[in-house]
Amino acid sequence: MFYGWVVVAVATLVVALSAGVRFSFGVAIPAMQRWPLDALSLAVVVNSVVVGAAQPFVGTLVDRVGARGVLAGGLGLIGLATLGMAGATEAWQLWLTYGVVGGLGFAATLQVAATVLAARWFLARRGLVVALVQSGGSIASFLVLPIATYLIQRIGWPDFYRGTSLVLVAMIPAAWALIRNSPEDLGLVVDGGAGPPVVRPSAHPAPGPRPGVTAVVASATFHRLTFGLFV
Repeated sequence: MFYGWVVVAVATLVVALSAGVRFSFGVAIPAMQRWPLDALSLAVVVNSVVVGAAQPFVGTLVDRVGARGVLAGGLGLIGLATLGMAGATEAWQLWLTYGVVGGLGFAATLQVAATVLAARWFLARRGLVVALVQSGGSIASFLVLPIATYLIQRIGWPDFYRGTSLVLVAMIPAAWALIRNSPEDLGLVVDGGAGPPVVRPSAHPAPGPRPGVTAVVASATFHRLTFGLFV
């Protein structure tokens, strides 16, 4: 079996866990009776803003250090955030842990880094593997979230987030050991073929210099995509 499938499976699992933990906050809100609803809603707003604002920088970080390090680091941030959430006594602590620290971790472990990783391992089946990675969010909705709901109702949200923190920290060495940034790291080639990678002709000219983050954020295309996702 081509090792790329292992990489895609682990990346999809990371996306599913990340999305599941993020969605679980909505399930936990009714049990967080010590804070008013507007304070809890602000934590969700902060989280959404941080996740959205961090996406372009996550892409740059993937180019510089690789998706492997970004995903592992994101798991660590979410683990730290959930541990902090479990011990929160003031609303601002939720804003900091779930909103800021968790937001950065979710941005690192959602589809951006995982999609780049899948695309680097596959060419002929790139559409399929990217779709599989993208399905991590759906897996979180129909599998991870129901489990989270049951556990929150059974053991309470503080213990749920303590346990979640342990699971996420345990995932870090597993993700680091199993994920590789590209087939070349293991002496393989894209799609698991033999010999040097095949350069396929393209109808498009070779790309020029890559634009920086500032240029991308200022572009009309970025604004249209952002507006569509926001709506």
